[in-house]
Amino acid sequence: MPALAGLVVATGVVLGALMGHVGPSAAVGDAFPSQVELRGVGLVSCAFVFMWYIFLGHQVSLNFDTTLDADIKTQAKFVADRSVANTLEQSFPFLILLWVHALFVNPATSCTLGWIYVVTRFLYPLTYGMYGQFTLAVELSTQPNYCVIFYYLLAVVHKCSSGEDLHTKVHAVSPWLMIPLMVAVAMIALIVFLVLTKPTTAIIVAGVKKEKGYVEPEEDEEEE
Repeated sequence: MPALAGLVVATGVVLGALMGHVGPSAAVGDAFPSQVELRGVGLVSCAFVFMWYIFLGHQVSLNFDTTLDADIKTQAKFVADRSVANTLEQSFPFLILLWVHALFVNPATSCTLGWIYVVTRFLYPLTYGMYGQFTLAVELSTQPNYCVIFYYLLAVVHKCSSGEDLHTKVHAVSPWLMIPLMVAVAMIALIVFLVLTKPTTAIIVAGVKKEKGYVEPEEDEEEE
């Protein structure tokens, strides 16, 4: 956990510094961007689809590879399958928010963060396969992905609820305030996964125990 927390903070610092440097000059205000302004987002989307088919190709190549030992092939297929499954799980929020952010907030920022997402997502099977199993190295891919998605989400919610661009407001005070903002955004995913899910997870577990007729073991009475 300390190493993961450090990686989350580092991700926020790097992306925040980038956002502070780039600035919000392409914010759309109350008008939708033109097709010209959306071309970069279109290219990001195409790059994501191209990457997706590379990931599917990993599965196909391993299925037809007859030179590998059974144990090696099974584990390699697991890595390939997890790369596809995890990418599919994250593709809906990424692609939806990529375009919603571009239309309502800032297409240039959508494009910049979108390329970061695609490049770091491409690292997923590489960092997973490098050690043949899940390690902290995989977080080098997933944490930037989460940071991008949750920034899109925060910026869209802020714009659609207040009519103001969050990046513009922060930038007006100081461009480098984007660093603590992005660190906070990077921490949101951890909070969602580790804290906000606890109540509903407890309901799921309780329901399963009830359906299975599970009885909690009694604690041993303390000896007098």
